[in-house]
Amino acid sequence: MSFFKKYSYTVVKLIVNQFAISILGNVLAIACGMAKNYTLMLVTSIFAVLFYVFLNYSALWEIGYKEIPSIATGRLARRPLAGLYMSLLAAIPNFLLAVLVTLGNLLSDIKFFSTLGGITAMVAIWLEGMYTGILSFIKIDGHAANSYWISYFIIIIPGLIAGWLGYYFGIRNFHLTRILIAETPEEAEKKRVEKEKHNK
Repeated sequence: MSFFKKYSYTVVKLIVNQFAISILGNVLAIACGMAKNYTLMLVTSIFAVLFYVFLNYSALWEIGYKEIPSIATGRLARRPLAGLYMSLLAAIPNFLLAVLVTLGNLLSDIKFFSTLGGITAMVAIWLEGMYTGILSFIKIDGHAANSYWISYFIIIIPGLIAGWLGYYFGIRNFHLTRILIAETPEEAEKKRVEKEKHNK
């Protein structure tokens, strides 16, 4: 409970970010669908997902980076999986939708569950709309991927990985951009000084 209380703002922020990107993904998918340009629908959906992953990553990287001083002084325990836990909390609505869609699929012979699954799938479109183009484009046995319950669990994974890596790299003060951009001498010296302070 204390963990949720500490990071509740971040968890809510992740949910709001997802909803915002979901709307963007839906708008792009609808526009491309009306134009019957399904390749562009796939491309825009991939863009929306990457943007969503980036927002998750950057939000939790910032949290991790801000906690470096507290971790260094021992006031805060080092928790490499904290980003994953925050992402899991933010993904509770997604897991709930996935479970309800699964019940609707597996118990489709029962009217209640069949109706529940259909309604839940409609709700999922507005909460996970960034994946609409991808799931519509991918066909399995002639059916769109979003007609399979397992898809609703799979699409949760990118956000979880992004959050986990974001926080983990944040507490290590590691930038993914460093793979492409060399460190300046000033930044290298600052990192060396911080490392020496940490080792004392």
